[in-house]
Amino acid sequence: RDLDRVGCRELILQPINTRPRLSLQFYDALQEAGWSLEGERIVDVGGRWFLSSRFARKGPVRTKADIQTNNAIPGQLLEPTDMCYRRFVEHHKTWLEHDLSKKGSLCDDDARWMEFVAQQL
Repeated sequence: RDLDRVGCRELILQPINTRPRLSLQFYDALQEAGWSLEGERIVDVGGRWFLSSRFARKGPVRTKADIQTNNAIPGQLLEPTDMCYRRFVEHHKTWLEHDLSKKGSLCDDDARWMEFVAQQL
């Protein structure tokens, strides 16, 4: 509401943690609030990835169910052939596969991201 009150139409954000489930929750919350993913950029600085995302105000608040079927996923607008992005994906896939072998399952958001990158790459 405060962003609407001041007339904000665009956000450029960089989550402090790029773990897939946290990034998905971040994206979902913004989309539920009526923001639409318009751009992404990823860089590797000293072995850490920084994913910057640009969201634009697109409309009214959306439901969680609508987001799940009509969702933007972190990395969706990045080129699958970009080597920085590929290293990011491989790192997180390895991490999540390790979690899966230890725990026997992944949380829904991590599983959703794994499904997305499997289709993308």
